Amino acid sequence: MSKRTLKRFFALTITLITVTAAAVIPASAATFSDVDANSDLGKAVSLLVDKGIITGMKDYCWALGLDLRRLQDALTKNSGVTPEVFAFPFGDVDNEAVPVLKSLGIVAAFSCEDKIDRLTGDPKELFHLGRINRPSGISTEEFMKRLQPSPSPAQTAAQ
Repeated sequence: MSKRTLKRFFALTITLITVTAAAVIPASAATFSDVDANSDLGKAVSLLVDKGIITGMKDYCWALGLDLRRLQDALTKNSGVTPEVFAFPFGDVDNEAVPVLKSLGIVAAFSCEDKIDRLTGDPKELFHLGRINRPSGISTEEFMKRLQPSPSPAQTAAQ
């Protein structure tokens, strides 16, 4: 394969990956700030948008999806395990990230909210789970003694 053919093949492959990624993950905004609208790629993307084939996505969601996919692939390759749960950095739950997480097969995500969850069956709850951080200098036994679940609303009403 000549160098020129290889370059064309590489450019086409990157274009197809970019278009496929944009088509697979739904978007809330049809913006493509990473594509020059006057370039050949920009014109092709505009055509795909006009035909309703792709809708675009916010830069943040697109970048998050790529970063998490790379991390997930590395973890799977090196450990043989594909992550299915996610902990939001600093517990800062971002609802825009939830569809990206779901597209990667993530089934639950943790915040840093200090709480014991009472799940009702609503799937949305699984992406806002609390977690209780144990402070340093306290044994597991002592920490577990401090965790007394509060009564449920039904239990409180019955009293």
